[in-house]
Amino acid sequence: MFSTSIKADPKFPWVYAERGEVYEYLNKNNEAIADYSQTIRLEPNLPAGYYDRSRLYVKLKDYALGVADMTKIISFTDRSSGDYLRRGDIYVEWGKYDEALADYQSAIYMSPNDPAPKKHYNDLVPIINAARATAPTMSAIYNPALAAYTPIEKELSTRVDTYLNLKKSKDASPATGKSPLCNHIPYLITLTDKALVAINPIQLLFLWAASKAFPNRSTLSKTARKGSKTLKRCSKKI
Repeated sequence: MFSTSIKADPKFPWVYAERGEVYEYLNKNNEAIADYSQTIRLEPNLPAGYYDRSRLYVKLKDYALGVADMTKIISFTDRSSGDYLRRGDIYVEWGKYDEALADYQSAIYMSPNDPAPKKHYNDLVPIINAARATAPTMSAIYNPALAAYTPIEKELSTRVDTYLNLKKSKDASPATGKSPLCNHIPYLITLTDKALVAINPIQLLFLWAASKAFPNRSTLSKTARKGSKTLKRCSKKI
């Protein structure tokens, strides 16, 4: 029925929206997203298509795109406190509590007599406080272990950067044509990987707390990636 209507009038946005809901009900998510996107293309200044697509993105745990659609709605002049509330809920599910708290505060400001934003805000504050209270404890437990890997991580980063910046193989071994760094990269990467493994379980249990307690996580990941790339280059220089 919807497809017939679309053939008769392919520029009528609401038919795509309704067919998208049917597709979503049938778990045909790609087709549903395509129809919601077509609704948006035909009516880019109306929030309905963005609402539908954001809801489906969140269902699929693609929180960044779900937030992006809600942010687009909030950019409209007729935005409501409910829009901030919905985006805040997405942030909570995504684990971005500070952003969620800010959205709930905006919703309260816009609708001070509406109990819903206040409830969401009050429910979230204890979660954030608990995470902040946990962070120092977890840091005290795991930082000594991480400290042992920090010098290795710095050494690896320096050596990898030096190797990648070499335009000529002046330090290459005459016998193998390989940089002396290649002899050390596997060992250094192994130790860096151990540091990453030590942190990952904590991140799973304390998503917010780990991001505060373990600032070295992103550095270690970046260094490990550079080291792996260098190791591949070393393996080719035989």
